[in-house]
Amino acid sequence: MGKTPTGVRGFYFSHLQNPNTSVVLTTASDAVGDYAFTCPVNYFAKAVSRGGGDVFFYYFTFRSARSTMGQWMGVAHFEEFPFVVGLPFWCDYHYPDEEINFSKQVMDIWITFAKNGRVLSPTSPPAHHSRKTAKVTGTLSVMRLAVFLSVAGSLAAVGAAAKVYRPAVYTSSGKLVGLKKEAFGRPIDVFYGIPYAQPPVDELRFQKPLPVTPWKGLRDASTPPFPCKQPDFFVHQNYTILTRNSTEDCLYLNVWTPARYCRDVKTCGPKAVMVFIYGGAFTYGSSSWSFYDGIHFAAAGDVVVVTLNYRVGPFGFFSSGLDGLNGNQGMYDQILALTWVKSNIKHFGGDSELITVFGQSAGAISVGYLLVSPLSRGLFRRAIMESGSPFWMLHDSRDTALQKSYTLANALGCTKGFDKSIEDPQVMSCLRSKDANEIISVATEVLGTQAETFFPSRDGELFPDDANVLMDAMKTSGVELLIGNNKNEGTYFVYNFLAKGLKFHNLGHITKDELGFYMVLFFRTMLQTGVNEIREFYLGKLNSTDPNVVLQRGSDAVGDFLITCPSRYFAEKYQRKGQPVYYYQFSHRPSFSVWPTWMGATHFDEFPFVFAHAMAFPEIVTPEEVTLSRQMVDIWTTFAKFGRMTTLGKIAWPRYSAAGPYMVDIALKSLTIKKGPQEENCNFWRRYFSLDG
Repeated sequence: MGKTPTGVRGFYFSHLQNPNTSVVLTTASDAVGDYAFTCPVNYFAKAVSRGGGDVFFYYFTFRSARSTMGQWMGVAHFEEFPFVVGLPFWCDYHYPDEEINFSKQVMDIWITFAKNGRVLSPTSPPAHHSRKTAKVTGTLSVMRLAVFLSVAGSLAAVGAAAKVYRPAVYTSSGKLVGLKKEAFGRPIDVFYGIPYAQPPVDELRFQKPLPVTPWKGLRDASTPPFPCKQPDFFVHQNYTILTRNSTEDCLYLNVWTPARYCRDVKTCGPKAVMVFIYGGAFTYGSSSWSFYDGIHFAAAGDVVVVTLNYRVGPFGFFSSGLDGLNGNQGMYDQILALTWVKSNIKHFGGDSELITVFGQSAGAISVGYLLVSPLSRGLFRRAIMESGSPFWMLHDSRDTALQKSYTLANALGCTKGFDKSIEDPQVMSCLRSKDANEIISVATEVLGTQAETFFPSRDGELFPDDANVLMDAMKTSGVELLIGNNKNEGTYFVYNFLAKGLKFHNLGHITKDELGFYMVLFFRTMLQTGVNEIREFYLGKLNSTDPNVVLQRGSDAVGDFLITCPSRYFAEKYQRKGQPVYYYQFSHRPSFSVWPTWMGATHFDEFPFVFAHAMAFPEIVTPEEVTLSRQMVDIWTTFAKFGRMTTLGKIAWPRYSAAGPYMVDIALKSLTIKKGPQEENCNFWRRYFSLDG
């Protein structure tokens, strides 16, 4: 400290009047920080600058919601580091979405400087990727650093004098104020957390959703909504999405629109709208999860993107048999959200006559149900189903739905003392009095989170009958369909069934006999009959002892049963209604996959390419994958805009039909017309599916 410790103390503390403990600690920390870090860094920067080198200074002032430091400590030493290395991006179950986006922007500054020796301009939002160099000069007082480049909260606010533009939209429900962002050099207006229904809480728990009550004044639409109530979502042995912030007040949607920045009058008409429905076995899911962010898809595809929350698990599919409580609440949520979009999307620059609804996994099953339900007629023009079909046995009979609901009510103590059935109003009153976390915990304990959960069921209104019967009764749908699957759908389910469900940790040494035993367990749970025949069909002629080959063959059985063949059957029946049906198969295993190599192109692997995430993060994908993502965005959005497929060179993408069941195989460097999918295997499975009305 040299010879002036008293002077230092006076400099920092003499102006304080009746300070509390927090102020004293903060002031002392300023002195230590200025001495140890801030001022030496400034002196070093000035010395380098005098030598003729360009010096750029940043000042990090953002405190993370995940900080473990005391509140009085503010933005302490090392607090910037997780954002520099992208920790929030890779561990998004620990960080809010806004911090994930913030981390991407911080990384962009560091990477741009490393590549080009330049920094993003402090006079424009860094997301705009301005490449003008901003040389920073000036002096720093011992008291505090001057802010040369303040990195705080959102980098779009760089520059104290910069005026922040916030887009506004008038809807039938009220006025919204959103955010202006940018992707691929295109400005995008974003509106998060738009309510489309009244909060389904208290007496509205388990009820069909009611339309949102219009609000007065401005409603802030800058924060993504919380997920609907659900348990934690195990994705991978090293990755579980924590859902402690999930809530019953969750019926909101999000909009990303490039339409409001159109400059070419020839293309400035209303844009096609693409409404995405998430998957998660009707048990998990949230429109706020970072991989469902629609900004890249909206910018790359020049479409208006909408994502929505719908209730899942017992809150979304509980059935009592009472009027208005027949289950399928989550499906009614989807229909009400689509109704809101149909009425209001014009205010966001979208074309209400060009709405495409698309979904993945359980989201694709939902799309299939919407295609055949009499209550969703006229809400959308086109549909895309990724890796899911209502013919997948992820649904309940009426009796099964009631039995599951009774089991839950009984476990919660709502049937004790008066021997009432699930149809009794007293039982429902008891269930509405229970804490939401208790309901989730008990449902997970007594019903499980995977094989035994709450699914869509026949309710006499939304689904008067099974999906195949409803499709047979349709005269025509008027909705064009793109449907498909990934080449190795089953590997994801086999991996989780063995590694998580059965705690089987030696997958690298599994034998054919061991896998055959586990196949019997799995299919006995799903079908109760024919399990030995299934095992023989898939493993009987297998001579290889390679564990990877054994796992792939067993996974074929699971994937064919759960996804591939039900999707094929749906396409076959739907094309009879006279509307174009197109089929794809995604066959590329991502270079950035977290899964073992033997799993191939598994469930969900197509999604980062469809939503243009592979285009947005070229530093973690290959150049060929950037091109593949661009192709898939073009395929999806061309279909949404025009109802037709992109051409394969000079060859047209064939329509799918019973006489010509052709699909396009999407690989890394090629789009190839093939027959399928899995024709022989799906012919085997027909005996297990009720495909005739």
